[in-house]
Amino acid sequence: MVYQWKSGARIKISAQVAGERIDALRTRLGHGVTHKEVLDDAQDPKSPLHSAFEWDDSVAAERFRLTQASHLLNCLICVRIKVQHPNEDRPRIITKVRAFHSVVQNNERAYETTARVFKSSELREQLLQSAAADLHRFRQKYKQLKELSEVFAAVQAFRKVLHMPKKTTRVRKTAAKAA
Repeated sequence: MVYQWKSGARIKISAQVAGERIDALRTRLGHGVTHKEVLDDAQDPKSPLHSAFEWDDSVAAERFRLTQASHLLNCLICVRIKVQHPNEDRPRIITKVRAFHSVVQNNERAYETTARVFKSSELREQLLQSAAADLHRFRQKYKQLKELSEVFAAVQAFRKVLHMPKKTTRVRKTAAKAA
């Protein structure tokens, strides 16, 4: 088996070494490995996985808290409730949307409100590009499933529209159809 890191991975050890070690661990254990089992193996300084982890607890704790902050920002939603008028038969309407989206501002990753992202053509374009990248990763992960071929065709069509000359209304209509 040949192992490689996926594009953008920033892992300090060889993918081949990591893949072989994890497969050997899986074989030795006789089942699929868990995160904990990989970490337990990596704690041994002689393990080839050891250098892939941060062992300085203060640095690791700070990174974990940054991950928690990112999780907090990604999980926060805004709820808009349109209250039902007492004399109407229609039920109230509840809308839930993400409160913040990750964007790049001044060459740095930042979180901006959904309302601001949708009002700014530049930030909206970033969001569409991010959606296209997410869809591409989904396609790469599940490309062996023939049952998803129609979904993949739609993803490909969406990606092609994003690479066309910028016609904001066309991009918005396509994004709305894809959503």
